[in-house]
Amino acid sequence: MGRPSSKTLISHSKELIVQDVTEKLKLLFMHSAIVFGLGLFGLVFYLLGVLLIFSHYQYMIGVSRTYAIKHLLFMLFHGHPPRPIHTRTQQLIHWLPSPDPWLTLNTDGSSLGNPGYAGAGGLIRNSMGVWLKGFYRHIGRTTSVCAELWAIRDGLQLAWSMGYCHVILQLDAQIVISLLTQQMASTPWHLTLVTDCKSLLQRDWQVQIQHVYREANKCADLLEKYGTSQATNFVILNEPPSDLVAILLWVALGMATPRLCNLH
Repeated sequence: MGRPSSKTLISHSKELIVQDVTEKLKLLFMHSAIVFGLGLFGLVFYLLGVLLIFSHYQYMIGVSRTYAIKHLLFMLFHGHPPRPIHTRTQQLIHWLPSPDPWLTLNTDGSSLGNPGYAGAGGLIRNSMGVWLKGFYRHIGRTTSVCAELWAIRDGLQLAWSMGYCHVILQLDAQIVISLLTQQMASTPWHLTLVTDCKSLLQRDWQVQIQHVYREANKCADLLEKYGTSQATNFVILNEPPSDLVAILLWVALGMATPRLCNLH
């Protein structure tokens, strides 16, 4: 086994320091009644103890005085250090086309309420981002997860019927990806759809599943909204709708949309 990295050692050392300080604060707090019973001398002794613990803590972990005070007060009242806050930063998100000869199938599904009236939609593009085929479906009343699965099933069936052998499936629902790729238990409402999707994935072709942010799935999102608002059961589109043409061009040119993302 290799030696632990310096970052790992520093992180472990800080954890030990936090545990040590937490125990000292607990001990001091447990004896506060006895100490305060000694009057002014006890109060001075108590405050001096808190000050020494605070100074030791601030010095050992190398943080500002304000941060150390807030951290110690939290530990004093809760008995454990506060959970770390994820820093968020703005990132530019754009759709990535597939490498030739792969094609990209983007799907999306949602419901107005959960459950609620739902729609599904998607599109297939080549490695240059050129539209090949699209679809949308009005589902009726169901959950958002079922709507996502409807979109995947319709999209895979369409891609298979067109004879494509290398397909990258992109969607923005991580829980649905987990249902298809991991041993997650399906509810009775999902079971048939999950089984159908897995059966399609296991056919004699290559399908890769990728999670993308919603900003990279905006074309499928627009088609899904068609499905939600239309009364037609299922529609296959040979040409993109007029209000999708400009978005397709924008996306194919690599234009990006800003998004706030967590830094882990």
